[in-house]
Amino acid sequence: MDNIICGVYKITNKITGQSYIGASNNILNRFYCHKINSSNKTLKEEFKKFGLDNFSFEVIEECDLLELKAKENYYIDLYNNNSKLYNVSKKSTYINKNTKHCQKNSIEFGHIDTFLIYKECQKQGITKPKKQDLVNCAFMIANNKLNEMLK
Repeated sequence: MDNIICGVYKITNKITGQSYIGASNNILNRFYCHKINSSNKTLKEEFKKFGLDNFSFEVIEECDLLELKAKENYYIDLYNNNSKLYNVSKKSTYINKNTKHCQKNSIEFGHIDTFLIYKECQKQGITKPKKQDLVNCAFMIANNKLNEMLK
C-alpha cells in the first residue's frame, strides 16, 4: 500500500465545530507537524485550550500534486460558507516544500516514520489498514509523542 497521501485534509475542533483546511503532498507527515508545532497560531492555541483529543483529522480528498492548490481553494471556499475556519488566509497557502512548516523541529522530533504508523495500526488490531486508518494511527503516535514531551 502506498503510504504517501497527497491531497486536502481537514482538522476539526469537536467542541466548537471550527475547522482548518490544508493541503499537502504528504498528509501524514503534515498532520504530525501540525500536532507537534502547528504553523497556524490560532490552531496551536486551540490545541492547548481544548486538548488534542478534542480534534479530529480527516483526508477530504486525495489528488495529484498539480491539483493540490486548486482543490484546497475549493474546500476552503466550501467550508468557509458553512463554518468558521481557523485558516488565516482564505486562499491556498500550499508550498511545494511540505516539510517547510516543521523543518526546524525535524531534528528534535523527527518526521513520522511509516513503519511506526503500521506498527501502531497493528497495536490497534488493524492488520490491513486503509488510508483513514493510517491517518488515525499517525494521530495516535503524535498524541503519544506530545504526552511524552509533557512529562
